[in-house]
Amino acid sequence: MYINFRVLFWLLLASVLTNCTQNGVTTQELPSFIRINPSLIGELELITIDKRTNSDNLIVFEAEFENISNEPKHIIYKVMWEDQDGITFKTIFSKYQYSEVQPNDFLIIRGTSPDKRATNFFIYIQEDK
Repeated sequence: MYINFRVLFWLLLASVLTNCTQNGVTTQELPSFIRINPSLIGELELITIDKRTNSDNLIVFEAEFENISNEPKHIIYKVMWEDQDGITFKTIFSKYQYSEVQPNDFLIIRGTSPDKRATNFFIYIQEDK
């Protein structure tokens, strides 16, 4: 029995240290401003994220995700903007938007900050049940 606990301990430690994943995708690999429901980890993969400031000093971004599963995914997502004090700006994208993403197809989310005071954004993604 003592050996079994020791083996179990080392297996658990190894899995934590090697960062076990589903299909090679982990939430640790995602930028902190992207919040994906755990049910989509290993099924929706972040391909690219481009973030810049335009000539009007507004933040502009584009995030591209791929459905790496074998099933169509019914996705809802929203983008929330906030200022440096954490005050949220209401925009049309503050409400969930729907998208169906076929296997090996892409979900592209684009956004432009609603105000020059907006310094942060968060992308929330989950399955539409």
